[in-house]
Amino acid sequence: MAEHEFKVIEVKRDGYIAWDAIEVSTKKQFPVNADGYYEAGTFPEISEHLKKEYGLSHEIKYIDGSGDEFDGRTWSFKREGDVIKVHDIPRTLLRIGAA
Repeated sequence: MAEHEFKVIEVKRDGYIAWDAIEVSTKKQFPVNADGYYEAGTFPEISEHLKKEYGLSHEIKYIDGSGDEFDGRTWSFKREGDVIKVHDIPRTLLRIGAA
């Protein structure tokens, strides 16, 4: 059993609001929800990262009734004895302000 922990941060990419995940243990940073479609509790890029880095084929998508949990900021996914935690942030899709 392994635990993998990620922190989501807001970044500016090409002049737009975007989000990156940082793997807490390695400090590796990569874009999440970058395909233009965002569904709460779904992190396909974290799934891809886990497969590439650790050979894990876990789908990181919240499944009600599966033991997955959400406490208002942190998603906990339980997959085949592994626990994947994603510390999320409130998402801002649009911000209006002076340049």
